[in-house]
Amino acid sequence: MAALYPSGVTSGDDPSTAQVPTERGSIPVVSEEHGDGADLGPSEAVTGWLTRLGAWLTDAWPGRLLAAINRRHSPRVERVLVVVAAVVFIVATAVAWRSLPATDGPLLWLPVVIAGTVGIAAMLTLNAVEYRIAARSAGLAMGFTAAMRINVLASAAALLPLPGSVLVRVQGLRSAGATYRTATAAIAVVGVAWTATTFLMAGIAQLIAGEVALGLMVLAGGVVLSGVAVVVSRRAAGVRYTGAAAAGMVAVQVGRVMVQAARFWLLVIALGASASVGQVVALTVAVSISTAIAIFPGGLGIRELLAAGIAPLIGLPASVSLVVVAVDRLLGLVALGVAGVFLGVVHRGRAEAEET
Repeated sequence: MAALYPSGVTSGDDPSTAQVPTERGSIPVVSEEHGDGADLGPSEAVTGWLTRLGAWLTDAWPGRLLAAINRRHSPRVERVLVVVAAVVFIVATAVAWRSLPATDGPLLWLPVVIAGTVGIAAMLTLNAVEYRIAARSAGLAMGFTAAMRINVLASAAALLPLPGSVLVRVQGLRSAGATYRTATAAIAVVGVAWTATTFLMAGIAQLIAGEVALGLMVLAGGVVLSGVAVVVSRRAAGVRYTGAAAAGMVAVQVGRVMVQAARFWLLVIALGASASVGQVVALTVAVSISTAIAIFPGGLGIRELLAAGIAPLIGLPASVSLVVVAVDRLLGLVALGVAGVFLGVVHRGRAEAEET
């Protein structure tokens, strides 16, 4: 696996000897200058709250994540997780497929092909650009091909019954020279930024659609998560974002949401159904939440059930939402296999050329 990373440089920060914060962590208290915060104005109070929350995430959350990555379930538990996730996915998809609304024609294959080729290629490209920005925030330089290779490997590792995707991305930065803590914090910022962007765009879409209460609630969640991402990026040791890098990260996250929504929209059309821009953007929230939960490998089954649960809130049939998300996952797996083989051949060719 080490050969897949951009260099053989190690950080010297061995996770087995790293100081891991306690399970509870500690939330910094308000400075004595302001007492208990009662005399602060609204803006200062909000900033202080976000700072304390960000400090807690920076000090405690990476340690918890490190412990989760290093903790291995027994082989029996891992097999049970995979089987349960697969059963949930298959049963839910089968029931939803049989419950699809009647249409006038057969499945349209052209939108499926476009979603599975152009859509997924665009997402893989954006993921690689995002990873390069994360590497740059940690003071590292990384080529596009190396970033793409690590992200393909990380996507495959997401199917493992542990936070495999996070592990691979963190290890990729460590192999390029980052410390374990810096690499973990850099990946954490990216994860929070992605979730925040899905909430922000979904909230705005619902406001435009006239769903004010739902839109404001989702938008508020996005604002809080955005604040957390900013605070964590400023407090994390070794992670620094310039104005250009921050703008680039925002643009990439917006692009990822738009590409994911476009893939969903194409698959809705393929089923002979219809959906608005706001509805397909809202479905991207299921992707980000299932990735964050990670109860089952790759959020298998969880993502699909979340999509079905979100559907009534946005005016889509639950069966359509679930099938669309399930088919999108299957297309991603096929594309991932093709990309993995291609990048593996390219990497082997370069390695042989370097040896000669």
